Amino acid sequence: MLTAKWIVVCAIAALAAAPSAAVVTVRGAVQHQGAVTWKPGMTAAEAIKLAGGYADNAERAIATVRRTVNGRVVASVGRSVLTRELLPGDEIIVHEKAAPAAAKRKVA
Repeated sequence: MLTAKWIVVCAIAALAAAPSAAVVTVRGAVQHQGAVTWKPGMTAAEAIKLAGGYADNAERAIATVRRTVNGRVVASVGRSVLTRELLPGDEIIVHEKAAPAAAKRKVA
């Protein structure tokens, strides 16, 4: 016969073992940096939209996706990462636009 105490212990153990929500992290030149909830089939472009979209200074043509594989961080950079399917734990970095050449040169 199960006692109330045993049922409570089992319920607490089940909650502790339950996986947390799967997320990807969006950083860089976006409106709201941070974690967004991952969904199967999600792309980097969709994660950027969930982060409020691009900031005004964003380089919209390319991004970086970082993924940990067997304990090693693997980074992919380019246009193709925007349409690549993400996995939980991936990190998307949106780069800032490069400064115009005239702004880079400073007259002394």
